[in-house]
Amino acid sequence: MNSVSDRRAPSRRAYLGALYGRLKSLTRSILGRQRKPVSPVLALTMEQILERHTWICSLMREHLPDSHLWSGRKVCEAGAGDCISAASMLLGLGASHVTIVEHEPPVTGSKQFEVLDNLCALGYPCDRAILNNKNQLNNSKCSFITSYMENFTGSGDCSLVYSICVGEHVEDLAAFFRSCYDTLVDGGEMMHYIDLGGHGIFEDPVPPLEMHRYGRITYGAIFPPYSRATRRFVSDYVKAASESGFHSISVKATRRADENYVKSILPHLKSHALGTPQDELGVIEFILYARK
Repeated sequence: MNSVSDRRAPSRRAYLGALYGRLKSLTRSILGRQRKPVSPVLALTMEQILERHTWICSLMREHLPDSHLWSGRKVCEAGAGDCISAASMLLGLGASHVTIVEHEPPVTGSKQFEVLDNLCALGYPCDRAILNNKNQLNNSKCSFITSYMENFTGSGDCSLVYSICVGEHVEDLAAFFRSCYDTLVDGGEMMHYIDLGGHGIFEDPVPPLEMHRYGRITYGAIFPPYSRATRRFVSDYVKAASESGFHSISVKATRRADENYVKSILPHLKSHALGTPQDELGVIEFILYARK
């Protein structure tokens, strides 16, 4: 388990830059200008893409529920972004079909195939047949739903629902977990890898809890809904999953903040974080498992 120590907080300049970006986005919205679809990972160099995608595939291979629960059956990925490596690996590991629920339109093409080809060469069991011979999604292998998971109505035919670094951005946790519940067959499982650390100007090397020094108005000025880490804690996710009907809920912490750093920030926490136990506050990344 990794340990994170104190380094530095975001600069005033970084905050003002983020605020300026937020104002530009708001102006475009007021003027009715369409935002272009984004491909934050696929726009990088192949080396950078593979660094990210190998991390995802390694994480999935290490932490997925037992394959006998979902092999030969349908599975669902919530919030894939522009990455299809996890979905392709689930197919390669035996899933019969993957439904991807992602609010951005699908990103396909020859570069996606090249990524999958490289992952296979590195030993990851990705199924390149997730793309057809025109490098578009193969509908017999993968369905793509352009929606937020919390707005998606599942049909109860999947044995596994999973997500990677999505849960921290979910605005309506109750709706998100209800959608996961409705997507699963009876006895189906969900697995969500959730990153509670800082995003945007709060990314490494900024210490992971610095965003909790900011009040709701100050934080919301640069991070609007659906473009932010929502600053929740482990217990919020466990409670929402339980209230949505899930049982056998378990949490596995995979990254913690340095204990001395957590103690040092306690007097500076804003109202949304007050009362959070120190051991829970220190969980930066974790996996949530549950069963329908």
